[in-house]
Amino acid sequence: MIPKPRPDHQEQEPRPSGGGWLWVAVFAVLAALLGWLASEYGDDFDWGSDGPRLGYVLLLLVLVVSSLALRRTQIGFALKSLLAWAAIGLVIVIGYSYRAELKAVWYRVAGELDTSRPTPVETRGDQRADDRDSGRDGRRSEGRALAIRQSSDGHYYVNVRVNGSDARLLVDTGATLTVLSKYQAERAGIFPSPGEYTANVRTASGIAKAAPVRLNTLEIGDARLQNVRALVMDTPANTSVLGIDTLQQFRSYEFRDGVLTLRW
Repeated sequence: MIPKPRPDHQEQEPRPSGGGWLWVAVFAVLAALLGWLASEYGDDFDWGSDGPRLGYVLLLLVLVVSSLALRRTQIGFALKSLLAWAAIGLVIVIGYSYRAELKAVWYRVAGELDTSRPTPVETRGDQRADDRDSGRDGRRSEGRALAIRQSSDGHYYVNVRVNGSDARLLVDTGATLTVLSKYQAERAGIFPSPGEYTANVRTASGIAKAAPVRLNTLEIGDARLQNVRALVMDTPANTSVLGIDTLQQFRSYEFRDGVLTLRW
C-alpha cells in the first residue's frame, strides 16, 4: 500500500492584535487635545483662520493612524511610528521657530568656508555712526550690515557684482578709488578708449595711466551702490581693488577681530 502524502500544513502567522486598542488610544488623544485647546484658546479661537489649520493637523493624524491600521500593524510598532513622526514634526517646528538663529549660523559657516563671500550680520551699532544719525533725525538708526572675513593671507577679498558682472575685489584702504583691471572692466561692459587714460596713478612700479569711469551699479551682498567712481587700468595679475571712496559710501565700516563690517 502506497501511503498517501499528508498535506503540508501551512503555518499561518498569528493575526496581529491591538488594532482596536490603537484606535481607542488615538481617539482618546484627539479628545484630550480638543479639550485642552477648547479650555486654553476657546475664547480666542477663530474658526475662519484657525479652523482650517486644526483640520489639517487632525487630518494628518487620521491619515497616519489609518495607514498603520490598514497594514494591520502591531500596536507596539504603531506607537513607535507615531513617536517617530512626532519627533520629526517637533524638529520641524523647532527649526522654524529658530529660523533666524539658524540662518545666522549658516551665514557664519558660509563666511568661514568662503571668506570673500559677504554675509549678513546683526547690527551691533557703530557708536559714531549712530551718534551721527541720532543727531540728524533725533533717533538711532540700526540699518543693515554685512561681514567680510579676513583671508588666510591677511587681506580682505569680497565678491561683488559690477554692472551685473561677477568680480572679486581686494579691499585696499590705501587706494583712493576703486580700480578695475581692463579684463574686469570689459566683462562689466566698460571699454575706455586710449584717449580716456588721462589719470596718473602712483603704483609700486611707478606712475601708470588710468581711465576714470562711472560704474552704473556695484553690488556687495544686499548692498547696492550706484554711479560709483572708479578707474580702469592695467593691474598686476588682473587684480581689481575696492577703494576707500567706495567704502565711505556706506554709513560706516569697521575692521575688528579679522572681520570687515559694512553698515548701511
